[in-house]
This record gives sequence, structure tokens and C-alpha cells, in this order.
Amino acid sequence: MFLHLCRDCDAPPLAQDDRRPLDGYFPAGQTTDWKVKDPVHDERSLALPANLPPGRYTLLLGVYPAGDPAESARLPVQSDAPARGGTRLVLGEVAIGQ
Repeated sequence: MFLHLCRDCDAPPLAQDDRRPLDGYFPAGQTTDWKVKDPVHDERSLALPANLPPGRYTLLLGVYPAGDPAESARLPVQSDAPARGGTRLVLGEVAIGQ
């Protein structure tokens, strides 16, 4: 899974956290064991670059097969929620101050 922070979401993320769900903790971290409509709680945080200017940023979440983060390998978002490129779920906007 990935969590990306972006301002121009067509450019590379300004901050990111790419790692296995629940750090791969067995069995909940194994996506093959997930069931439809069964929630999974996975906390993530982002280290912000020291030179990140104040402003509004977008948080994106996505899932890809282990070892293949290519955009073409990402799982499609199937939700009524906003998505970017069909593979990145828009979690919302955050305001970052000084």
C-alpha cells in the first residue's frame, strides 16, 4: 500500500509511505485474507520534508502487488469516492502550516 502527499498529483509525491499493510503482520496484513466490507485498520504517518512550503496538499492511498509499484500494476479504485487516475483513492486535503 502507499500513502502519498502531493500538491500537483500528476508529479511525484512530496512525501510517501510505501509498505505492506499492517507491516505484513500475519494474517491481517495478508491482503489475500481480506474479505469484502471487512474493515482493516492500518495506521500510517508521513515524514514531511523540511523545505515543504505551507499550503494545502492532497493525501492519496493506493494498493499494488508486492514488488511491483508500477502504475500499471496498481489495483483499481472501485468506490464512489474521488480517485486520481482510477488507482489512487483521494483521502482528502490537509493544510500544512509553518
